[in-house]
Amino acid sequence: MRKGFETYVLGIHLNGLNYEVFRGLAVRGSTTLRELHFYIQAVMGWENMHLYEFVKKGASHEKDISFADKNLLEEDIPATNDDHIHFACDIFNKPDDKLEYIYDFGDDWRHTISLIKIETNPYEYPALPARGKRVKNLRIRHFLRKENRTF
Repeated sequence: MRKGFETYVLGIHLNGLNYEVFRGLAVRGSTTLRELHFYIQAVMGWENMHLYEFVKKGASHEKDISFADKNLLEEDIPATNDDHIHFACDIFNKPDDKLEYIYDFGDDWRHTISLIKIETNPYEYPALPARGKRVKNLRIRHFLRKENRTF
């Protein structure tokens, strides 16, 4: 199977709480980080009202790499790190690969996204664990409808 057409089963942990918050999400490998942002917003119940950033931790001798919407952040994010040109299949290569997702820089909600497994069978994308639950955020619903993704 061509890279990007596999199913990437991800686990999303919300860090820094006294109890565990975990969500599961299955996406196509060709899902961009920007699309992943909207999917995380839907499964976590966030309302997409704040800035966000993805951070890929570098090895001990490497620098961390940040990915974000270059048009939204005032920081100097290189154009090569704009989140709409990077895909899940580029970030996650093997089980336990991790990516940090930071949402709302004021409250600093930090999430750890882990690759649980890569499957070759097709799913509907995105496959959310709480199927049938109403997505409250109209912008996310519009995005999912526009991309022909269903719950």
